[in-house]
Amino acid sequence: MKIGDENLFEIGSVCYAQEIGNNNVFGIQSRIGPDIKITNNCRIGPRCELMTNEELKENTCLCFEFGQRKNAEQSTNSLKTQAEFLKKLLPKYLEILKNKEIG
Repeated sequence: MKIGDENLFEIGSVCYAQEIGNNNVFGIQSRIGPDIKITNNCRIGPRCELMTNEELKENTCLCFEFGQRKNAEQSTNSLKTQAEFLKKLLPKYLEILKNKEIG
């Protein structure tokens, strides 16, 4: 198994793919079989199962349990975007909590 960078495996996801590229998200309780190659920027939705012998194209999104597919126009690095947002938001939130405890 070869796993790239910046992948997110959510709770209960099971992945036996031969190859996994970069920036992929495997949703809660998703299942990926052993004969699959995942490229880059793919999103596998919660409880989706993919057990076929294929290579997912870049920016492929699998939705719902029946595996409806969509191809994203462009890739978004949502993990980095979320991390940047939290870096800005959390200090402000902690300051509010401190002020509530004091006041």
